[in-house]
Amino acid sequence: MLQTDRVVFGHGVRHPLLNSCKKYAVYSTAMDKSMRQPKPPLWSPQYRYFCETDTLSVYFVKAVPGLIDNTEDAVGGLLVDYTEDQRIVSFDVRMASVRTRAHFWDTATDVQGAPPLCLQTEYSEEADTFTVSFVDSPQHYKSVCTDDDRISVWVNDSDKWESVVIAHAMESIAE
Repeated sequence: MLQTDRVVFGHGVRHPLLNSCKKYAVYSTAMDKSMRQPKPPLWSPQYRYFCETDTLSVYFVKAVPGLIDNTEDAVGGLLVDYTEDQRIVSFDVRMASVRTRAHFWDTATDVQGAPPLCLQTEYSEEADTFTVSFVDSPQHYKSVCTDDDRISVWVNDSDKWESVVIAHAMESIAE
């Protein structure tokens, strides 16, 4: 088996090798237009795994030239890209195969007890949080705070990263 770069798009489109994923979509409840309130976001993040550097990059919007103003290390190994007004454009997980529970091989089966990468996203309108999980069935054990109060990393009982959660998502994520 060889590791390769892969790009996956949101809204239910899966990489052909990730057929074991049970769900892959953004969940939200659209508000009635007559209420004249904003609809919840339908972010459709893309991700790419770079095997040469063992980096998983998750993009909320297309990073066009001039969009990213600065990059900060939110917690060891989690680099976050921000716009000029400090909205989140993307994040990178460095040493992803070590930090996450997922494996990055081109197979939809478990490898040495690790499930395949299966990016899942969920928006909670009630809590205004956006969760990006790396595996099909995340096993959240505890939350790890980051230097950005809006971002937390959920880990399992082995301290492997399961999800990244963004609070105040409507205000925090770039459009």
